[in-house]
Amino acid sequence: MSKRIWFAAVPITLSTAYLLWQHYSLTRRFNVKTVVGLSALDISLPEEVVEEPSKYVICHEHASKLVLSSTLPKKLKANDVLTEYLRFVMTKFAWSPQAYAMWYFTKSPKRRETFKATHIQSLNFEEGDVVCGAYTVIKRSTTKVEIAFGAHEGYTGPVVSGRMVISIEPDGNDTAILNDVYMWRKVDEKPTPLESGVGQWLHEFFIGRLIGSGVIHLQSLARRN
Repeated sequence: MSKRIWFAAVPITLSTAYLLWQHYSLTRRFNVKTVVGLSALDISLPEEVVEEPSKYVICHEHASKLVLSSTLPKKLKANDVLTEYLRFVMTKFAWSPQAYAMWYFTKSPKRRETFKATHIQSLNFEEGDVVCGAYTVIKRSTTKVEIAFGAHEGYTGPVVSGRMVISIEPDGNDTAILNDVYMWRKVDEKPTPLESGVGQWLHEFFIGRLIGSGVIHLQSLARRN
């Protein structure tokens, strides 16, 4: 019996070890930090959160990666580089288990269309664009996009409200890939994923993979051009 338990535990142990190593490897290649509280003021928060912050718990995850500018596409304008990056990472996200769960709880056929790669690849990520059901672009500049997420028509699953700010900005000879996620809730509501150690760990892992794959995509485009 003990041997059976040992053999059954081996795959679980190996899988856990692999995930731990992947997380360690990813976090060595980019910076990430999660804090409770609002550590930046350049986002569009709902009025009720701004006017009565004591009634809300806000979490902020900041992830960044520096890349040599010379390795990125030179023939694309900054605005086009950001659009290309967004199309790639959001298409990749649409195939994730998290996105599948969101698709399952999304009952609106129109919203379900926004999970399709053809839809995502057609977007310029301008104000009003919707991607993967819950994500709506509310601000866009040459180097930055701000996306709101939360409840929407026809959604029946658990709701997390927040903002995601993605930017690609010059930093000397480098280019900074920045990804900020804000989640909030009322003090008497269930904690958001960023409030638990496991939730933070999983989110960091997921964001790290998206940033890394997005950078590789841009560098691949640069080599082809």
